[in-house]
Amino acid sequence: MNKTLQIIANNIPNIPNFPKKGIQFKDLTKILLKPEVWNSVTQNIIKIAKKMKFDVILAPEARGFWFAIPVANALHKPFIPARKTGKLPRPTIKVMNRIEYGTVKFEVHKQDIKPRSRVLIIDDLLATGGTIVGLTELVRKLKAIVVGVITVVELPELNGIKILAKKNVPCTALIQLPGK
Repeated sequence: MNKTLQIIANNIPNIPNFPKKGIQFKDLTKILLKPEVWNSVTQNIIKIAKKMKFDVILAPEARGFWFAIPVANALHKPFIPARKTGKLPRPTIKVMNRIEYGTVKFEVHKQDIKPRSRVLIIDDLLATGGTIVGLTELVRKLKAIVVGVITVVELPELNGIKILAKKNVPCTALIQLPGK
C-alpha cells in the first residue's frame, strides 16, 4: 500500500460491535474531520473514474454521498442520490437489499437514470455487496448499464467483490481492511 493510501487507512478506526454485536464497523467519519485526507480520497477516486466511460454517478445515502458528490462535481457529471424509502418527491423506483446487519430499501427518481445510460456507483465501503447488488438491480430495471463501482474500503473476507464479479459488475477499492 502506498503512503497516501496508508494515511487513509490509518484514519479509519474499527468500532467493535456496532451497530450490533459481531459487526466490526469501519468509521469513515474520521476522514471528514481531516480535509487533506478527504481530498486525498476523492482525488484517488477521481483518478480511477477518469479511466472509465460513464454518464452519471449514483451513490447510496448517506456515506456514499460524502465521496460521490465531490467526484461528480470535479468530473462535471450528474449525481443521482439513492435515498431510503420516502425521501424523494418525484416518481421513484425501489429496491430492497440485504446487508451484513439487516435489510435496507433504496429508491431513485425514475426519470434520472435514462435507458442505456452508463452508471458509475460510488460508495464508502464494500462488505457483503448487498447495497451495491441492490443498486445494480435498480439500474438494470431502468435499462441502464453499471460500468463499475468504486469504494473507499473493501473488506475482502466478506466476499462482496466476488459476489459483484458473479453479477458482472467490476469493482475497485482504494484500500482493503480486515472485516473481522
